Amino acid sequence: KMKEIRIQISDIEDDRVRRMATLLCNTGMRLEEVLGLKWEDIDFIDNWIYIRRAVVHPTRNMPEVKCPKSVSSKRRVPLTNTIKIQLGQKYSSGFVLHSDDKDTRRCPLSYTEARRCVKKIKDLFGLHGYSAHDFRDTCATEWREAGVPTDIIARLLGHTKSDITENRYVKYRDEIFQGVRDIMEIDLGTQNGTNLQV
Repeated sequence: KMKEIRIQISDIEDDRVRRMATLLCNTGMRLEEVLGLKWEDIDFIDNWIYIRRAVVHPTRNMPEVKCPKSVSSKRRVPLTNTIKIQLGQKYSSGFVLHSDDKDTRRCPLSYTEARRCVKKIKDLFGLHGYSAHDFRDTCATEWREAGVPTDIIARLLGHTKSDITENRYVKYRDEIFQGVRDIMEIDLGTQNGTNLQV
């Protein structure tokens, strides 16, 4: 499903929804880190996204800008060409996902605006029953399946210990076990010149 979503992201006309979907689907960032991302945190030359702050809504009212969850949460993740394209027009400063209530990009999304963006993504792609955090899990799982070492995935997610990544984030899908089943399978029909039946 995630591959399908990534292909269709470019078709989303609403800038905020497209940008949020792009960052959630490709970076493994927490929702509050996506909300806290500023244009000046994105290095379009050396291709890095620097995670330096988070935006939370403790009272479901005004956004609160704070430091990321932990020391290791301050990190950088690779900026791909796909992410660049899907982010669209770039600006020199301000929040990537900014509030409609202000005429500049200086104010992050309110609780209601952030919730509406997530809901639009879920509606567009039929993701009811899933949360924004599930994108993070899926990124971790895909990276692991692609052969990225767990300690690197831990760094990308902002974890201090890779066992947290392994135990809570990386999932093992049934398709992986099919590959193992193929390896385990022994062709008994040709052993010792006899035709064995199971």
